[in-house]
Amino acid sequence: MLSKRRWIIIHGYLCLVFTVVATCTNGLAQENNASKEPQSKKTVRLEIDYGDGALKILSSVPCHPKMTIGQVMDYAAAHKHGVNIEVRGKGSTALLVKIDDLKNQGAKGPNWIFRVNDKLGDRSFAITPLKPGDTVLWKFDTYP
Repeated sequence: MLSKRRWIIIHGYLCLVFTVVATCTNGLAQENNASKEPQSKKTVRLEIDYGDGALKILSSVPCHPKMTIGQVMDYAAAHKHGVNIEVRGKGSTALLVKIDDLKNQGAKGPNWIFRVNDKLGDRSFAITPLKPGDTVLWKFDTYP
């Protein structure tokens, strides 16, 4: 019998896989029907700043209508050169608590903070909408 923690982890991975497959399938359908728009008009950029001089960039994440940062992070987690993420909660209560080996440190330390086009996030990343051409920056830093 699986422990509750393992069941939650397995359930989370299955949800992640489903979301990534749905996102990728939608992206492929859009590419097949796409006009000759510049690539930046159909994608978003994801930058992850580890706060120590290291920076990871996914420069062309396929963007679709009603896309959220949560879906971008699912895409990044599934990418062969992507990131490992840990999330608590879901939807409007989702909190990203870890990227790769860096975990949030609480009120007095650095935490993962996101911005879209240099604007500080004002809601859960999982429901923050994006549009083509947006840049999402996750930075491991103290809250401004």
